[in-house]
Amino acid sequence: MARSLGCAAWLLVMLGCATQGGLRSDSEPAADRTLTPLEQQLVADAGDRHLDQMDLLDAALIASGAAWPEARAGLRAVLEPRIAAVEAAVRDVADDRLRGQALLDALHRYLLKRYAASASSLIDVAERGEYNCVSATVLYNLIAERVGLIVKAVIIPSHVFALLFTAQGATEVETTAPDGFDPDRSSRAYLAFLVERGLHRTRAALGTEVNMYEQETGQAVEIDNIALVSLILSNRAAAEYDAGDLPRALALAQRAHRLADPERVEHLLAYEASLVNTLALRAADAGDFARALRLLDAGLVDAPASVRDVLIHNRSYSAARAASAQVERGQHAAAIAILDEGLAKDAGRAELHAMRAAVYSDWGFVLEGQGRYADAEAVYRRAIAAEPDEPALLQNYAATLYNHALERAHAGDCAAVSDLARRAGPLGLFASDFEELRRQCSAR
Repeated sequence: MARSLGCAAWLLVMLGCATQGGLRSDSEPAADRTLTPLEQQLVADAGDRHLDQMDLLDAALIASGAAWPEARAGLRAVLEPRIAAVEAAVRDVADDRLRGQALLDALHRYLLKRYAASASSLIDVAERGEYNCVSATVLYNLIAERVGLIVKAVIIPSHVFALLFTAQGATEVETTAPDGFDPDRSSRAYLAFLVERGLHRTRAALGTEVNMYEQETGQAVEIDNIALVSLILSNRAAAEYDAGDLPRALALAQRAHRLADPERVEHLLAYEASLVNTLALRAADAGDFARALRLLDAGLVDAPASVRDVLIHNRSYSAARAASAQVERGQHAAAIAILDEGLAKDAGRAELHAMRAAVYSDWGFVLEGQGRYADAEAVYRRAIAAEPDEPALLQNYAATLYNHALERAHAGDCAAVSDLARRAGPLGLFASDFEELRRQCSAR
């Protein structure tokens, strides 16, 4: 008797590829959220968007990776004398604007030695004198406040710089250059600076009027010191991602979003979700489907609406692959349990319903092939209860009843044939075939 649905492995092909969703997408996320006592102190202190229990240097060092008291104390011992030298060089400058300019010059004489695009951490500054726009702006703003200047950090999509407020108004400070005080953005020298810092797409742009950086300044946002510290963490996360250490990138991104400006939290949560998504797909590709599902479950807890569909799709994808792997081992009950759990979380996933129907059909077919007709029938009854809208299950159930009846007819058990035909009647399938089988049996 012909059957429908085929095997579960065939159906899995219909699910298509797992979705990266255009995201940049091996510890569990929940484990990565564990903070050291210093990190906990920082998060608690930053709750009101103001540091009361620690200063900006402490906060920046903790975000830089000095998350234990001994490490933080050691780095402070290295940096404080250099910071003190900068303070001493500018403290007696009476005019605020001139003091801000002198501060930038002294900062590059005593602390900042070499620009490195990935050097967001103050550890980079302390150990090698390397810096980028984030670490340079942290130090500029830290010392500016110590010498009585009013400053803010400004973020645009590709860069961070400082903003100094004086009686003459607000002055931009490109903290990564010793001559970056109140820069002339229209000058060729300034365009050269952007190219050197990787803020311009190509050197060919030096002779043009189009400036990607200037286009981005329309998106400029002033941020507080807490958000500036958060950028250390998010930049470190990006560096770890580029280095291929996704679990570490995820841990840092999770720390970053705890301190981020409220306007950027959703962006960071989406980034975290993309990392979880990639880790889960890697786990699935390695055959560790249980871990893939745990990762996706954890990722969906905080995932913003913009990326939830991707994670939900891949949770279904991972559940289907996990079920298919169980079918290949002959563990149909385990496969059904996985799919039941998947549908309990995502009831509307049509691919999981189709997969469950296919697994039930495959299971019934295997049992029938072993001559275990009663068990096969029980499986089909469960299948029809679980997937009442799948007509192929009715057909396969009827086919099993018919094949059982055929076996009993060959054995001369006409009573069993009649009973099986009666049970098949409500299904409305193969009625003429059963009637012919009964006639043949009775004629023997």
